[in-house]
Amino acid sequence: MRPPGRDPVAGSHAAGGIRVIDVGPASASARSHLPTTPVGPAPDMNATLDRRIRAESVVWLTTVSSGGRPHIVPIWFRWDGQTFLLFTKPEARKVRNIRTNPAVMLALGDPTADFDVLLVEGVADVLELPASDLVPESFFNEYAARMANVGLSRDGFLATYSLAIRIRPTRYLGWAGRSHLVERRQESTLPPR
Repeated sequence: MRPPGRDPVAGSHAAGGIRVIDVGPASASARSHLPTTPVGPAPDMNATLDRRIRAESVVWLTTVSSGGRPHIVPIWFRWDGQTFLLFTKPEARKVRNIRTNPAVMLALGDPTADFDVLLVEGVADVLELPASDLVPESFFNEYAARMANVGLSRDGFLATYSLAIRIRPTRYLGWAGRSHLVERRQESTLPPR
């Protein structure tokens, strides 16, 4: 039997409906205390997290200004299994915020079902290469209908959202509703394998 509050996933713990998965030790950074090396999820969680992230088409990005004011926006993204790639207008507030404070948080999921949300803490980098060199063809395939709905062509997208941001996750926090707590209680009564 595991101690109360411990989650069966290595490298994670649960408190109420929150599952926290630390993805690696932080290394010192010249700009802040945040990790500077890419890290991935706990090995046994790779497939679960990957499926969960790939199932979403929009992520909510939270940045913080140099004055401490939070800024949150929905944005399309591309997940490569290790990092999130976002495309934005070069003059956007999120870009200014990231340049002064690279710590970000992402939120994915549908809170209306059972508050089943994945939160991802990470470190963001504004990339020097133009978005046109970084946007994969699969991105345009995935968002074609949404782009058409707002009258945005491929060329229009690349001209407007010409700056790329890469986010390296540092920690995953799963927020689950009551049905997940019931599942966990049932899990904890099962005999060890």
